[in-house]
Amino acid sequence: MINVAIVLLAYAGVRLYENNKKAKAEKNQASISDAAIVGEGAGEGEALVDGQQSSAQEAKSPEPEKSKEEQQAIAKKEKRHYQKMSAVTLGTAALRMLAPNPVFTLLNIGIYTYTMLPFYRQVENAMRQRLIKERKVDSYLLMGVGNLLLLGTGRYFTAALEVGLAYIGDSIQTKATQTAQKHLTSNLFDNLFDPNQKVWVVEGGVEREKPLEDIQQGDILVVKAGETIPIDGEVVSGMASVDQHAFTGESYPVEKGVGESVFASTLTLTGHLQVRVEKSGRDTTIGRIGEILNDSLNVKTEIQLRGEQWAEAANLPFLILAGIGFVAVGPAGAIVILSGNTVQAIRLLAPLATINYQALASHHNILIKQGQRLEQIGNLDTFLFDKTGTLTDGELTVSGLYSVHPDYQETDILFYAALAEHQLTHPIAKSIMQYAKDAGLDVENLDDIEYRLGFGIVVQFKGRTIHVGSARFMTAENIDVPENVIEQQADIHAKGHSLVLVAVDQDVAGLIELEATLRPEVQLVFKTLREKGIKHISIVSGDHAAPTQRLAEQLGADSFFAEVLPEDKADIVEQFKAKGGTVCFVGDGVNDAIAMQKADLSISLRGATTLATDVADIILIDPNLAKICELLELSRQLDNNLKRGLSICYLGMGTVLLGTFFSKMDVLVATGVHFVLGSTAIGNSMMPLLEIMRDKSRAEADDSDTEPPSNPPEATVEPVTAEADSSATDNSEISNSVNNKPSTYNDESNPLVIVGAGAAGMACALTAASQGVPVLLLEKSAEPGGTVTQALIHTLGGLFDDEGGFVNRGLPVELTERLSQACPLTQKRRIGKAWTLSVDPKVYAQVVSDWMNECPDIEIRYHSNVTNVVAKDGSVKSITVDSNGESYTLAPNALIDATGHADIARSVGNVSDGVALAGLIVQLRKVAPDAVKFPKGVALLQGIRKAAENNELPAECTTLWLDSGVHPDEVYVKFNLKSSDYDVARMDEVSKQLLSYLRKNPDFCDAIINTSGQLGIRDGGSVQGDYTLTEADLQQGQRFPDAVCQASWPIEYWHPEQGLSLDYFPPGHRYEIPLSALRVRGLNNLFVAGKCFSAEPRAQASARVVGTCWAMGEGLTKAILKEGNLACH
Repeated sequence: MINVAIVLLAYAGVRLYENNKKAKAEKNQASISDAAIVGEGAGEGEALVDGQQSSAQEAKSPEPEKSKEEQQAIAKKEKRHYQKMSAVTLGTAALRMLAPNPVFTLLNIGIYTYTMLPFYRQVENAMRQRLIKERKVDSYLLMGVGNLLLLGTGRYFTAALEVGLAYIGDSIQTKATQTAQKHLTSNLFDNLFDPNQKVWVVEGGVEREKPLEDIQQGDILVVKAGETIPIDGEVVSGMASVDQHAFTGESYPVEKGVGESVFASTLTLTGHLQVRVEKSGRDTTIGRIGEILNDSLNVKTEIQLRGEQWAEAANLPFLILAGIGFVAVGPAGAIVILSGNTVQAIRLLAPLATINYQALASHHNILIKQGQRLEQIGNLDTFLFDKTGTLTDGELTVSGLYSVHPDYQETDILFYAALAEHQLTHPIAKSIMQYAKDAGLDVENLDDIEYRLGFGIVVQFKGRTIHVGSARFMTAENIDVPENVIEQQADIHAKGHSLVLVAVDQDVAGLIELEATLRPEVQLVFKTLREKGIKHISIVSGDHAAPTQRLAEQLGADSFFAEVLPEDKADIVEQFKAKGGTVCFVGDGVNDAIAMQKADLSISLRGATTLATDVADIILIDPNLAKICELLELSRQLDNNLKRGLSICYLGMGTVLLGTFFSKMDVLVATGVHFVLGSTAIGNSMMPLLEIMRDKSRAEADDSDTEPPSNPPEATVEPVTAEADSSATDNSEISNSVNNKPSTYNDESNPLVIVGAGAAGMACALTAASQGVPVLLLEKSAEPGGTVTQALIHTLGGLFDDEGGFVNRGLPVELTERLSQACPLTQKRRIGKAWTLSVDPKVYAQVVSDWMNECPDIEIRYHSNVTNVVAKDGSVKSITVDSNGESYTLAPNALIDATGHADIARSVGNVSDGVALAGLIVQLRKVAPDAVKFPKGVALLQGIRKAAENNELPAECTTLWLDSGVHPDEVYVKFNLKSSDYDVARMDEVSKQLLSYLRKNPDFCDAIINTSGQLGIRDGGSVQGDYTLTEADLQQGQRFPDAVCQASWPIEYWHPEQGLSLDYFPPGHRYEIPLSALRVRGLNNLFVAGKCFSAEPRAQASARVVGTCWAMGEGLTKAILKEGNLACH
């Protein structure tokens, strides 16, 4: 026991010295303060002795407090020092054990006591504060008692080892916490703020460009049409139409003039403003969010609180069990129990897991202000969505065109509006130009146009003066607005829509009504919430009842509330809570702030008002509602992680107790259990960071030098909203176990053989297999999927009609569901008037591969090429297949050519060659979010094309397109070129030159070429069928008695010289594709599925998209089975 006595006496001496030093310092400080008071009371004429003056000066100037960073640096330095000393302690203990003598003994005890000082202070606090005052047993007390027992029983080496392990564990905990805090904030601030943003200010009557960070209160900022207002301020000059739905929730623009206030994050649509800065808000916002994040680290989750309660409850029983162990087994039993408990780890693992999942959410552009909110998400059962600005986005579409003057038709109104808007880039101009383009109006190359921009537009054209703008603009231009127009304007505003007036020669000629578009991901979000167990989904809107009801019915909401005032939104939240619901309010704007405060949880999108952002518990930095589904999944993962961590801790406790009473566990083993399982629990809490690090590692892997395969076979690639199906080139990255199925075929007779495993071919195979018909599917590449997989098609067209509903049921619906389940980022997306499905091509590849694997009646033979076709007496008798150097013959009852190039039909019949432009898609990663979103994308595209025209970029860049993908950092570059001009090495060089150009843009400074697709032939030719589908059939919505599917995709034709033309059908329009257009003329058992069916080129341009090909393959196979009665199992 002499070791214990020496250590305790030494510690008592150190503490006595520290207390005396502290008391003396406090006494000196009090006397100095008195001297300072006397000095401050002395008159101006009183002469003080130099020493008194110096003393008073010192009193007035105490040593400044150290900053938080300085304190952290000192603490870090001290920890490192004691970690090193723990190693010295272990060394002296080893010397003492190997060569016992008084010198080594005293040296070991002295160094041990010094090293243990921070630890013993914690034990002292546990006794003074927790045990004596609060009557509670603290885990530090358990550790202290165990440590003294080790010394008392002569286990000084084990005691030294425990000290070392304690400091190592503390180092692991500190490093883990710092890493989590770093990941929590680093990604967030990069997304919230652009440190390079510049603004224009007026100084001395001259406009100068300055960084936004340098803007001061009172500066005069210049804001032009299409620009976002970056500050709060007052208009001192100019007039403009401002879209401030992000601030107020209003769905239509408002006019701002001199003396009126404007707000940060609102968008100037038309006009020109000079604004006096009142608040820049940048530093304040960063400081506020930083404070929010720091506060969130100190807030405990419910399960963490339960864990601490369990830890508190376990301390006293463990102390009692240690006493029992002491009596039953001896001191060793007590030491084992006290050394092996993992109670202390419980206090750390929960906050660590929570902050790491917050960091993971931040990595996905989701700000969670307090960790317990993430846990709370899993308890929600009711979601209330605001409509304007939340379910709808900032894009506008023309929903009405009205003539109010007898001299002008609606087409005149549209023509004059397009004439005025065609050189502008704001949302109103974009929507009008798209509508005019769809109507066949071309104003791009007109001459004799003179512009004058204000907060409206004035155009001189062929002797006529055209004004386009708001009613206020018309009044300012001395144009009378008729009473009926004012009434119509009120009706349009009542519907939540906006409008512009068109005047010709000082007379109002007509109105154009515009409405906000529904966010493309909303329907899938509602569907996913249902699948996640949300009981009630409701829409709450200040708009009128009719449009709100239509939206609720479209989305399948359980209820809706229309014409709701801001205070009533909060009452609605209270009503649901009174019924026992746990309510989440998803909103945007000042109108939603009260409801957000009342809800159990609130979510806001980036761009929301300052107030809404302050109130919201969670902010979606990336304004995509699909992030809500990610939140639900993160909440589930956090709950599982916390429970798993607690289980690990309790496993350690149970192991130690059982080992003590049943196997006399050694102290070193118990210490090892404590260290290993405690570290394991911490490692479990760090699991979310693995995903972040994996994502960063993938992003940092620069694959820009990857060479495309030589001589790639032709495949189909689509424009922004269209895809086609076909077999594609070799890519063996995805394993296809279906290829190893035992063959159900012989080489003589086969019921159904399909060539090509693209969209149409897979649909044929799945349909036949579902009817019990064995299928042989031949594919020349190493995987199914066709062009989507190989040519990087990321937007699937033809699945939905113009209202967002499915055109065809069956496999297209199941495909959409499977893709949505496989990847939460899969989402419906409206481009122009067409609805598409945005997908990750890699996810598509895996989904269809797994789907084919599920069907035992489908045998796929990869690397298989049909080398010969024998046709006789009106049917195909046999085909010869070459696979991996081996040849064999098949005699199919029915043969379907789904190659996308009519390879089979071409060898036995007359097939016309396609002439449409081909496409090549290149995928970029590590691009800033929204880099190609309107209007930035339009300006970027124009810059690229201008650079190409000036020979700064290759000529291939003059016709390229840019499109975003499902991943925030993803951009697709789509080159359009003649297939005869395609050269792999040339296009590789073009892509690199384009990347170098793009990297000059801040949004693309870190961009890389992630991968390149294969050249896609949009028009693979057309077979001669029993019937040829014509463009007139499409325009007339022709119906056929032998129809296999319907279609409604616009006629998207890529002319080899004129480029893209896109002709939409009227709303609700559909046409049918007949079986007779899929049967090759003169051969009763050869059919074509996919884009090469019998059709005129412009008809084929509409029907070739992926969704239509899936439906065509399904309908064709059903018709073949019905006609041919193919043998079933």
